Amino acid sequence: MGENITTAALAARLDVSEAALAQLRHLAHDQGVSDRVHAHKRRLEEQFPFPDETFDLVLDSYVFCHFTTERLKEHFRSEVRRVLRPGGRLIS
Repeated sequence: MGENITTAALAARLDVSEAALAQLRHLAHDQGVSDRVHAHKRRLEEQFPFPDETFDLVLDSYVFCHFTTERLKEHFRSEVRRVLRPGGRLIS
């Protein structure tokens, strides 16, 4: 218990809040994983800054429920499908 757990995984976060992204960068640095954690300031109406089929997993932490239009919901779904690898999963 209390040990740093490291793996070959990469993590990326999209957020509109620079403060939240700064906190993520700080935590990643403290844990020695800043080379594998990527923070991107981005509005979700924009295209995700990742190539097609980048991720095995996309985690939506209370994002989808805040979309107020069908257009935004469909854009989000489309971007998630685009960046997921075949067989990838969305947890929402």
